[in-house]
Amino acid sequence: MAVQLPGREQRAAEAPVASITAAADAVTAALLACDDGLPLVLYGHSMGTLVALEVAHRLHAAGRTPRLLAVGARIPPDQASRAAALLDLDDDGFFDTVDRLYGGTPVAVRNDPSLRAHYLRLMRADFAIGSRLPTATIDRPPLPCPILALSGADDRAAPPAAMAGWAAFTAGGFSAVTLPGGHFFAIEWPRPAVARILAAARNPAD
Repeated sequence: MAVQLPGREQRAAEAPVASITAAADAVTAALLACDDGLPLVLYGHSMGTLVALEVAHRLHAAGRTPRLLAVGARIPPDQASRAAALLDLDDDGFFDTVDRLYGGTPVAVRNDPSLRAHYLRLMRADFAIGSRLPTATIDRPPLPCPILALSGADDRAAPPAAMAGWAAFTAGGFSAVTLPGGHFFAIEWPRPAVARILAAARNPAD
């Protein structure tokens, strides 16, 4: 199942989510409402890793501990993020920095006033909530489920070496893998990413 947060895809007309906590509450409620008893595997990418981490803790508290939490393209929450600094930039500076760290923004987006406004609103909202993490995100005990950290070899925002820090957020085993691509490796090379997640879910002790 794919999570679709407000402001994206078919929900583009809605206001972006206001906090990681609000997003995690909504996702957790949706998962529990359609719970079929099968093992749960969560994957969060970039800002979505923070949502997935919060959802994993909520599911554990509800007695539905995930089989695996997979995180991609986001440094651990206890490491200093560049998100807050980006918010102080003007629109052109913001786009330029996002292009440099995360990959090129399509020219059509930058040149079309309506697309430009939409994506600026969405991206600034993502960076804003990513820079305001709940205190419990860092302070509470590590998860009992294993964590798999995936990174793109050419990702400047979340380089493979930094992803190793996710080990501190689990007591259930940690593994990391570097895949071809940049910040959006899961879109550029989806099959290897999915294969790694499924393999880790089938053999969580490895």
